[in-house]
Amino acid sequence: MDATTIESEAMKLTDEERAHLASRLLSSLSPVPEDLKEAWVREADDRMEAFHKGQLTSESGPEVLENATHARRGIGRLIGAKRQD
Repeated sequence: MDATTIESEAMKLTDEERAHLASRLLSSLSPVPEDLKEAWVREADDRMEAFHKGQLTSESGPEVLENATHARRGIGRLIGAKRQD
């Protein structure tokens, strides 16, 4: 069975079944080195501390999605312009 068939069949599962499958698949991947995990925890802690001190701003989820959408559209226009050159 190929990956496309497996994906198609997996999409027929319930949300709970897909979540369980996704969890199992993710846990089967190569483990993240411990030093990398620790580095990400330190980064997250540093960012949270900076946020609480007012040194870091934040945006709401909808703002982030809107900005990403605008950025993606802008990139699409750039790619289209380059293809015409």
